[in-house]
Amino acid sequence: MACSGDVLGLPEVRRGDWVARGFYRLWLGRGLRLAPIVGVIAAGWHSWIVLQQWQADRQAQYVEQFNYECAARLPVADLRARMNEFGNINIKDLCLTGRDFFVSEPELERVRAGTMKFETTYHPFDVQGALIIGGFWAVLTALAALALLGVTFLGQWVWGFPATGRDDPE
Repeated sequence: MACSGDVLGLPEVRRGDWVARGFYRLWLGRGLRLAPIVGVIAAGWHSWIVLQQWQADRQAQYVEQFNYECAARLPVADLRARMNEFGNINIKDLCLTGRDFFVSEPELERVRAGTMKFETTYHPFDVQGALIIGGFWAVLTALAALALLGVTFLGQWVWGFPATGRDDPE
């Protein structure tokens, strides 16, 4: 069904074309509104992963610090009996490690003097990484919405149906 454009001098337009434009505008708006939501979810997921890594690293740091302090309190004669050819001491059975844990005499001296620092490599929150991940996923979601609308438009062009959700072309 076509409208006559003779009254205002406009070209003829099929009714389905106006519906299709509204359809694309509606779904593009939905995709663009969904993009920041996906970005915030991705940034939250990244922050959660970084926090979990920090907690695991912090726990490993506490175990390492405990083992160094345990070895520093042991008598030097007991430690030298466990020294290997490289000058490292395996304190696996002396402290609560449960695995091979090698310390050296200079490290033990630094622990005894209180100058050895035990720090984690991770931080509890990565602001820059969260912003980058969130922005990346927001842009990716907007591009995916555009790609899906492009595929829908291509399908309409190939089969000649307007994007109204009906099977009958008018």
